[in-house]
Amino acid sequence: MAGTTRLGTWIQGGLLVVGLALVAYFVWTTGPAHVLEALRDAGPYVPLLAVLEIVIVFTDIGAFVSLLGPDARRVSGRGWLRSSSLAYGCSILLPAGRTASEAGRASVLAAYVGGLRAATAAAQLQASALVADGLISGVAALVVLDLENSHRLPALLAGNLLLTIAGGTVLLVLIRNRRVARALGRRFPRLFARFAAGEGDPYTWGLGACAWSFVGRAIQVFEFGVAVLAVGGSLDTATAFVAFGIHAVSATVGVAVPNQVGVADGAYVLFADTLGFANAPARALALMLAVRATQVALALVCFFVPLLVRAAKSEHRPLV
Repeated sequence: MAGTTRLGTWIQGGLLVVGLALVAYFVWTTGPAHVLEALRDAGPYVPLLAVLEIVIVFTDIGAFVSLLGPDARRVSGRGWLRSSSLAYGCSILLPAGRTASEAGRASVLAAYVGGLRAATAAAQLQASALVADGLISGVAALVVLDLENSHRLPALLAGNLLLTIAGGTVLLVLIRNRRVARALGRRFPRLFARFAAGEGDPYTWGLGACAWSFVGRAIQVFEFGVAVLAVGGSLDTATAFVAFGIHAVSATVGVAVPNQVGVADGAYVLFADTLGFANAPARALALMLAVRATQVALALVCFFVPLLVRAAKSEHRPLV
């Protein structure tokens, strides 16, 4: 097991190095001076991008509250702050992305609602986020479809819709399936025996969480529209959905690459003309770099929050 973990770490590290090399290549080919100029233009918009990122974090909190149901009242404000900060930091800086994010959130909230309850809700939130990704991808595909230079983006978004909704729905069904729970309990008794016995049962199907996640994705569409404006483009509905659509597709294609480094950047260069930057691909690249720089800066701050905000006494009790 340790050897497998070590191999996975080396693979992720190798993919990150390749991704960074690709970013350097794209910066070089589009013109370092042009990229730097676009990033300078984007500077004044970074605080707004950061605020929108924080608002999206609050939609995740709303989704988790809906999944915990009455148990959510047992979580203190300190618990939500620590868990949400850790979740955001993990989602941006760790290779596993959303999976690491929800594992980090559950690790803090387990002290308040129990390990099984927190882990179940975390899995449901991950599934709900996939469903929301699919729904917003469908909307984006319809918006982008009418653009003359959309290339294959509508088809890619349609594929993303099918893949993410299918994955999210299957995961939601499996979480509630008692037969699956009992099979897991037999195969991994120490981990799933209590879940198989009925403990940690999902409070809802996760429809409320899907709605919260969809709101978060809608805010993200606006955020990417602002990013287009920040690097010299126009802020309108179509362009915002194009920018978000490129992000959504690259996130799925580059899921194995930490933070999609290199993959997302290349995608924005590829669809530069769709974004309105046919003669300035450096600005399309700068769009992704500005968003990523904002996210990384916030994530680094978030990792310090659990250190600065002391854990509640309940977080020191044994998990049940």
